[in-house]
Amino acid sequence: MTNYCLTCHSGPAASAGLNLDNYTGVRTIGETGRLVSRTNDSQSPMPPSGLMSEENRQKIQDWVNGGYQE
Repeated sequence: MTNYCLTCHSGPAASAGLNLDNYTGVRTIGETGRLVSRTNDSQSPMPPSGLMSEENRQKIQDWVNGGYQE
């Protein structure tokens, strides 16, 4: 998350009102399904520079599947 998301999605002025600089913010977006869908969306990827590696996307999926371990 640090390398890919926090440039835009951190602090009180986080882009799209989505603050991912803490566990609660990341878990909340994970629970909606948007974290997995946006990091796998080749048409409108997050980060906007392009999809992160398959390995990193799988880590996110594993975290979600594993129950959002802190």
